[in-house]
Amino acid sequence: MCGGIVGLATPELEQDVRSFFATRKLDLGGKTLEQYLEQLRVAVSFREREGRGIRAALVHALEA
Repeated sequence: MCGGIVGLATPELEQDVRSFFATRKLDLGGKTLEQYLEQLRVAVSFREREGRGIRAALVHALEA
């Protein structure tokens, strides 16, 4: 149901997602929501760390 939130991998959207869930009482069963939010944090961190390098590699590949 909420697995798509992992695709919202920008710091701004992560804050929106966290605010959304903090203001609502959603029971996804056990630790499901916690796991989705953790996956989102990992995706945002990866994008921040590797995004520039991946873009540069893709531009380089397209120019070759």
